[in-house]
This record gives sequence, structure tokens and C-alpha cells, in this order.
Amino acid sequence: MTRLLAACRGRLHRARPRPPGAERGQILVIFTGGLVTLLLVVGLVIDGGVAFLDRRQGQNESDLAAMAGTKVVADHYTKGGRTGAEVFAAIDATATANGCTATGAPPCPWTAEYVRPNGTSEQVLGAVTNGGAIPAGAQGVRVGITRLPHTYFLGIIGLRFVRDSLVRPKEYW
Repeated sequence: MTRLLAACRGRLHRARPRPPGAERGQILVIFTGGLVTLLLVVGLVIDGGVAFLDRRQGQNESDLAAMAGTKVVADHYTKGGRTGAEVFAAIDATATANGCTATGAPPCPWTAEYVRPNGTSEQVLGAVTNGGAIPAGAQGVRVGITRLPHTYFLGIIGLRFVRDSLVRPKEYW
């Protein structure tokens, strides 16, 4: 029995000779590929989370700006004398106060339209501009905000911004 164990030990410790020209370093290629894949997955999780939070912030900014513009439209009917420039100023001031500026970092341009209910949907009456009058029949404002948050990890593969144009405009009346 001891001979058998001694014979097995001898076989276990002997290394098999490599044939000349045998490939070496496969583990390096596998490790590198796995590391790149891991970085891309981490980048997707972190940058996706940042984009999700940025989208939520954009939706909040859109809601607040629409409420501010709609308040000016309501004041136009109840107190009289309000102008389109005042609606524009109220929307712009609210968006700016909440961190949304067209020239900020990241940029955050917004658009706004006068609306009124039309059955189960709304009728667009025109764009909110810095001047002019509030259209007759306008009962609210719809504001849409586009945000471009910077990426952290996905910049490795060339994605420097995640365009978030899915902020649904919100209307109030």
C-alpha cells in the first residue's frame, strides 16, 4: 500500500512537458474581456440610475413651471391685464429656480404651449413666447423639458450624454 501511495505522489508532482509553441496567456484574454464587461454593466447601472433621477427632476421642474404659467393664465381671467410675457417670465423663473437653464450644465431647454381642454384631450392654442397676448380660451399651460445628464462610465464607449426627451409635458387647468 505504501508503494502505491509513493507511486501516486510521484505522478502528481511531475509536470507534463509543454509541447513547443503551445499557446499561453488565454486567462489574460478571458480576464480582460470579463473586466470590460463588468465595467460596462457597472456603467449601465450607475449612469442609468443618474438618468432616472435626472428624469424625475426634469418632470418635477416641468410640473412646477406648468403650474406657475397656468396661475398667470388664471390671474389673466380673474384679475385681468396679464400678458404672454408674464406667462413666459413665470415659467422661466420657476424653471431657473429649480436648476433648469438653457445654458446650464447640463443644459435644460424647455418649451411651453397654451392649451385648453377639448373633450378627452387638449387643444394646443400656440407657443408661449416672451411677448404677445394670452390666446383667447387658453385655460392652462403645457411645459416640456429636455435634459442631457452627463455619463460617468458610459463615456468609455463614447456616450457622453444620456438624452432624456421623454419628459412628458404636463398641463394644468
